[in-house]
Amino acid sequence: MKTVEFTICLAGNLHNSSEKKCYNVREDEPQKDQYAKSKIQKYEALTFTDDFIFCKVLQSDPQLCADLAGLLLDRKINWISGPDSQKSIQITADSKGVRFDVSLEDETAVYDLEMQKELRPVFPKRSRYYQGIMDLQQLEPGDPYSKLKDSVVIFICMEDPFGKGFFRYSFQNTCDEDPELKLNDGTHIVFINACGHRTNTSPQMKSFLDYLFGKLSDDELVQRLNNSVIEARKNAKWRAEYMTLEMKLQEAEERGREYEHEAMLSSLGLSKDDYEKIQQGKMTLTLSPSELQVGGQNT
Repeated sequence: MKTVEFTICLAGNLHNSSEKKCYNVREDEPQKDQYAKSKIQKYEALTFTDDFIFCKVLQSDPQLCADLAGLLLDRKINWISGPDSQKSIQITADSKGVRFDVSLEDETAVYDLEMQKELRPVFPKRSRYYQGIMDLQQLEPGDPYSKLKDSVVIFICMEDPFGKGFFRYSFQNTCDEDPELKLNDGTHIVFINACGHRTNTSPQMKSFLDYLFGKLSDDELVQRLNNSVIEARKNAKWRAEYMTLEMKLQEAEERGREYEHEAMLSSLGLSKDDYEKIQQGKMTLTLSPSELQVGGQNT
């Protein structure tokens, strides 16, 4: 079995080493069938923290959605519109679109609830962009700014987004010179930390945070959420929708991997025919670090 010998670039950094590393092309290439089996989660195994179920459960029961938002914000929400699930918004044809997980509205504010199983460093600026889009959706040309309702973005995070241990991080715009002076522009960003300390939480909030990790309780809201999840798993229409969506996402990822593979061959000066010859053991390629080119530039 022949190998291709070259030095790998990871995250843009070349491992400058006199020792060459050998990788078998066939062994390193992902198997499509294995990828498909491992990537698509069984619909019956989805939980409330999975984005698809999260959206369907809250969309199908507006009062449940309002009660959950009220718990997370420690306020009463009397919803008058929504919730809209996976609401896609694009202001102009060439602008970046936004897809809200679940959005709803009451007399004083519009709310966006987002489930996040993994930490992403762009959270703060993402929330800023979301709030700007939410504002644009509220006003028609000529409307006064006073018509703007408060905008509230809520991220439910399965990991601590800021590492301080709080179960809830609440942000508003304040004055740098006087932190007690608030701008009162009506923007609110809240991060719920499922891993946060439980010492200062209400029993209901504690039960909800525990539920995010699969622990059931006799709490009324948790019971309603869990019963809705069970019913969602039985919904044949939603199951078909989920499988179709996941297959489309997998196909898109597969196309992305193929593009990356072609780019790697191009950076090594290889054609597809060369790659096939390497797989068949008819060709061996050896590159030193000084000869390796990535993206058309010497690295």
